[in-house]
Amino acid sequence: MIPAQSLTLYFHALSGRSCEIRPYDDDAELWQHPDTGTTVRLPAGEPAEFYRIAMTHRALHYLLGTFSVAVRPAGPLARPLAVEVFAVLEDLRVDAALPRLFPGLASEFGSVRAAALAQRPDLAALPPRSAMGEALVRLSLGADDVPVPAALHEPWARIA
Repeated sequence: MIPAQSLTLYFHALSGRSCEIRPYDDDAELWQHPDTGTTVRLPAGEPAEFYRIAMTHRALHYLLGTFSVAVRPAGPLARPLAVEVFAVLEDLRVDAALPRLFPGLASEFGSVRAAALAQRPDLAALPPRSAMGEALVRLSLGADDVPVPAALHEPWARIA
């Protein structure tokens, strides 16, 4: 991992904000202790290009106003799905801006996205709601074709 001090300086140079880097070893740990406004959690053992792109992505969320969006209360069943859809679509917006705003990172960005796409779980092994969320994530990572299970073809065609 790139030293945390270098990543925090890089983040500050891009966003004008300070942050604390916290490594994690597995996704369960990330869900128990998610990012905060000042803490960025990064997986251990990734290549340097991953960390540069992750910190650039996070900085762009601040620069492009993601964290300025006012969220209205919603029903308890709708809210988790709405948050998931918003997060994926916002990541897609930020990812579209990254190579345009930082063309020197375009090659690394493409490599990191391709590696992330290759590591995604099998859609057929997921429950329908999770499969749809996963399909959106794949779309946001630049997948040309998202092979959703047959039962989800119709809703996926409307969403995509």
